Amino acid sequence: NRLSGLIALREGGFLACGETDSGAKQDKTAPSYGGMDTWLVRFDDQLQKAQDWTLGGSGDDRLR
Repeated sequence: NRLSGLIALREGGFLACGETDSGAKQDKTAPSYGGMDTWLVRFDDQLQKAQDWTLGGSGDDRLR
């Protein structure tokens, strides 16, 4: 897993984006869709994980 970016959200909290080839485990709730996928994680104001999304298809899908 690799972090690509972090932004502060207007409504509070942060959104982190990165790439991963791992399936659901520990803090990642979605399975791997094949190859590298984009992983988005939203954190609240106390830096607690609020939600996460995995985006991708059968090949390598990276957010740039």
